[in-house]
Amino acid sequence: MSVSYGAASVVVDANVELTPGTVTALIGPNGSGKSTLLRGICRLADTTGTVTLNGDDTSALSPRAFAKRLTILAQQRPTPAA
Repeated sequence: MSVSYGAASVVVDANVELTPGTVTALIGPNGSGKSTLLRGICRLADTTGTVTLNGDDTSALSPRAFAKRLTILAQQRPTPAA
């Protein structure tokens, strides 16, 4: 998956596999793309590529079905685009 804001590529060719029953931490310096990666996974940012959840392509899920299967608890609420 890649994530961009307009013409600026922020996360390029990320490949992450999360295993059930484990704890995963994203670590890195400020501005390295950790939050942007999570925003892309949660469909809160423009992405290219595929995000799968239990083998299902999440782009095929309705917003409601997607929200029933995946959620994120952010430190602050995302600001909707105007």
